[in-house]
Amino acid sequence: MGNFTAEELDALSALSPYGVFLDSNPDPTRFHAVLPNLSQITRSAIDAFVKAGITRIGFIGPTYFNPNTHQEEPDIRERIFEQYMQQLGLWEPEFVFSHGNVSVTNGKVLAQQALDKFGPDHLPAGLFIGSDPLAVGVLQVFNNAGVVVPRDTALISVNNLELAKYLSPPLSTFNISLDDETRMAVSMLVDALAGKRTAPKFVCHMGAELVLRQSFTG
Repeated sequence: MGNFTAEELDALSALSPYGVFLDSNPDPTRFHAVLPNLSQITRSAIDAFVKAGITRIGFIGPTYFNPNTHQEEPDIRERIFEQYMQQLGLWEPEFVFSHGNVSVTNGKVLAQQALDKFGPDHLPAGLFIGSDPLAVGVLQVFNNAGVVVPRDTALISVNNLELAKYLSPPLSTFNISLDDETRMAVSMLVDALAGKRTAPKFVCHMGAELVLRQSFTG
């Protein structure tokens, strides 16, 4: 799990032809991978907002740090968000706030940027947040600023961490099962070892379901 440089991937490939990555797919020509279907999750979040009559939709999320170039790049959630919103004719680039890692602190920073730009009364009507820790920071900043969720802006996040149900308000978020991902990765590894199969490499994208709570009622 994690980000790896090209040199590190070479070293891992030399150790074994049966490697399985979790939560990332750094080199599908050399490694198997099991990861959440973030493309499906992002589209499903947008669909949920639109179905609820919310079309002014923003994004708060992390960026991907490329270990080879040492540069920040758009995360897959942000890239799919832009593509799908353009497809729907709803794309508003000023509604996107992305930078840094997945953390509560970064969520606070990005939420404050949104507040500084739009004020508490003119935020996007819905915000898709890339991960629950970011959403914790967003809610803290919004609560302190008097932003009422979901009245002023509705929130949908990703991960369904245990703390999500205890936030104020409780967070609507996509449930990603690490247990299921792990079982699939082990099964994939055992199958490859038993058949001595080194190619082709398999990539499994795990789906996720939206758990509705008070931050977005649908």
